[in-house]
Amino acid sequence: MRKNKSLIRFTLFFALSFLSIYLIKTASAQTNPNQIIDRQTDDAIGVRVVPNYNHFSIYRWYESQGFKGSPQALTVDGYEALRDGRTVYVNAANVDISSKTIYTNIYLISYNQDPNVKTVDILGQIVSHWKFNDNLPKEESTCSIAAVKCEKDSECPSTQSCSTITGACALKEVKNCVVDSDCPANFFCDSLKAKVVRDSKRIGKLEEMREALAKYRTVNGTYPLLSAGTYLPGKTTSLWPSWNEVLMPALAIKQGMTDPINRLGLCPDFDSKTCWDKDNKKFVYEAASASLQLPKDSYALVYGTNDAGSEYNLCAVLESRDSFNSNLGYHFSPNDPNSSECVTATGILASGNVSNTAPKIIEMQLKGWTGREYNGFVKAMDAEKDPLTWTMEPVTTNWPNWLGAPPIIKGTSDANQKKIFADKAGDAGTYAIKLTVADNKGLSTSTTTNIEIIPASSFAQADNYVYNLDPIYPFSYTLYVAGSTGKPSYSVSGGPDILRMPNIIKTETADGVNRLKVTYSGVISTSTKFLEDASTTYSLVVDGKAANNFSINIKVDKPLMDFNCSTQSRTGASYNCLLGSTKQGNHTLTYSSLNTLPVGLAVVADIEHPENIYLTGTTTVAKVNQEIKIKAVNEYGTENTKSFVLNVNTYCGDGLKQA
Repeated sequence: MRKNKSLIRFTLFFALSFLSIYLIKTASAQTNPNQIIDRQTDDAIGVRVVPNYNHFSIYRWYESQGFKGSPQALTVDGYEALRDGRTVYVNAANVDISSKTIYTNIYLISYNQDPNVKTVDILGQIVSHWKFNDNLPKEESTCSIAAVKCEKDSECPSTQSCSTITGACALKEVKNCVVDSDCPANFFCDSLKAKVVRDSKRIGKLEEMREALAKYRTVNGTYPLLSAGTYLPGKTTSLWPSWNEVLMPALAIKQGMTDPINRLGLCPDFDSKTCWDKDNKKFVYEAASASLQLPKDSYALVYGTNDAGSEYNLCAVLESRDSFNSNLGYHFSPNDPNSSECVTATGILASGNVSNTAPKIIEMQLKGWTGREYNGFVKAMDAEKDPLTWTMEPVTTNWPNWLGAPPIIKGTSDANQKKIFADKAGDAGTYAIKLTVADNKGLSTSTTTNIEIIPASSFAQADNYVYNLDPIYPFSYTLYVAGSTGKPSYSVSGGPDILRMPNIIKTETADGVNRLKVTYSGVISTSTKFLEDASTTYSLVVDGKAANNFSINIKVDKPLMDFNCSTQSRTGASYNCLLGSTKQGNHTLTYSSLNTLPVGLAVVADIEHPENIYLTGTTTVAKVNQEIKIKAVNEYGTENTKSFVLNVNTYCGDGLKQA
């Protein structure tokens, strides 16, 4: 029997206690000759435990038994339940703390036909007082999880405030809880028990959707393509209108198939509820094949399919699975759900071990001049392309003669760049500020730097710039020049001339009185080859006197080659080794061999997934100590190589037993 003996003992004890109370009271009544007895006391209440190996929802399990009728929906200690005539069915989890395993069972509580009214009442008391998972450790849990998103306090009730961490309403006064029913409307308990209850509901929903998807493909030949009616073709989440308007009708599933919490995490500069930018037609994360990633602290269901509809990804956040929390890391048994990475840095449908790096501040221009509008800027990038949030704190306390001091952060058309603005810069000097940029997964980078204000005169402002070579993310460099009495004349000299590469466009725009903003931007043409890092030092001269030297550095990332091929093969046997993908970040790679490959082997693309490149074939000629040297090169000519030694042995010479 599965590990539920203690729970069954508790169940039977609880049920029999109520039953014995009823029988004792009835027997006492029979000793009183004046007591009217309506019927004999032969009623019984039974409890049965049935393993729910498929983790079906209570509705799907009821249907799978061939039961017919219109059962009444109930909730028993937070778990889903149904009442059909004389029987109550509860789908509840049994948690084994030592092995961190969760089992799901169906509990049947039933009484006999033609019961006494007191028997019916006892069943109601059993259902209303039943407590599952009494073996879980006691913990100080609160109603800390909210479903209502917000951007400011005024969007929440007076007893709540808007959290800058989750972008959701939060209770001003802490409320303790054990299960969700202990919390106010739209709030959820953060206890382990509450998480297990919600996870049991999520898995039940996923199983029902998996069955519906299999039926859909049998009839239509593909999974739902979602070619129209959704933000992203082939993708939807339980927070998007297309979930209920397109996907659910296609699968013939009732409405309400959503996450118990159903909320997306923080996504600055996007719609707070859907994380969709309707103006730029973008989601907070780029979609990849059949997968769609959600921000941290999301609680939602996700469906995605590839362009052909030949495979799908169905994902949910399993709170009890969070491997980043040492108190969690639970798994369901049997039929534990497969791994899926729809949410980073939190509990997901499987392990959730997704790497994350802190954002980097890559460029700052913080010079200005006295008496003029101050416009500095700071730029950052994040390797995972997470949405960023910015804060600025003044370190200097005295800002003489500034209008609007300290400066403030303003948004720009570039989500990764912010303007540092004041209506008028004050006295010449340096003013220290602390800048912090954070991603939505909890990592941040801070730096303390100076705003430099110089006397108004001919002015040159050009800072050093580092650019990571990318075929999609554009090169963008900005400098500023100002004349003392009129429009400035300026020159930029230096070489080799990175600023005048193909596709780099120079633009000049007015940026205040007698001031120009000069921008060099564009995607660097792949006709320009970069075998290694490139650097150029320039000199900016304004009105023949104000000079500023600066450098531009282009960093080149060599293709990553991390394959691990077998070093042994047998003549006449197939050989197969994945070398890598043609897509690495935004780069496109090509693979080749730098030396003659063993007879029968070739570097080829996979037929079903042509982005995957393999060293494959059937080795036919025996030869040992053959060096295989593989080269990967990107569109800019940046290359990397990796080699290994392959031994092709005969059947007789490799020491292996023959068939």
